Amino acid sequence: MAKSSDALTSDHVMAIGQLVVGVSKIDLLLTDLASVLLGTGIILAIAAIHDKPMANKIDTVKTLAKLRRWPTGDPEIINLLSEAKRVNDYRNTIVHGHWTVDKEGEAYVVRFQTRGKFERPKRAITAEEILQKARQADDIANRLGALRDKLTSP
Repeated sequence: MAKSSDALTSDHVMAIGQLVVGVSKIDLLLTDLASVLLGTGIILAIAAIHDKPMANKIDTVKTLAKLRRWPTGDPEIINLLSEAKRVNDYRNTIVHGHWTVDKEGEAYVVRFQTRGKFERPKRAITAEEILQKARQADDIANRLGALRDKLTSP
């Protein structure tokens, strides 16, 4: 059996940081979008949802979006929010998982799952994979920001 340690490479640490920043942008935009969809000021939206876990914020904004009448059917925001939820779940695995590195230098993360079951899947994750998710988070944030701007423009 390979001996392991918790020493991640600097590339992994940098990639994790970029992922966290990208998902944080999405998190803040969710509050902005709630404000727009509720037709209220940002301060009231902050008071209403800012301290909720991100998955709950996504569900709330998705519900608000579905309640609004859209002339062309389901808006693109619904798909964007589903993408955001997947990226956030990935981020939770990366941030809240237990990291080990085997003697060959391969990094693994284990995330315990206990809701209705007990699992602890272990998977190898490269720094490049994390960077891809960070870029995806940035892209989602950019598209959510553009949608927010479109909804707020006269």
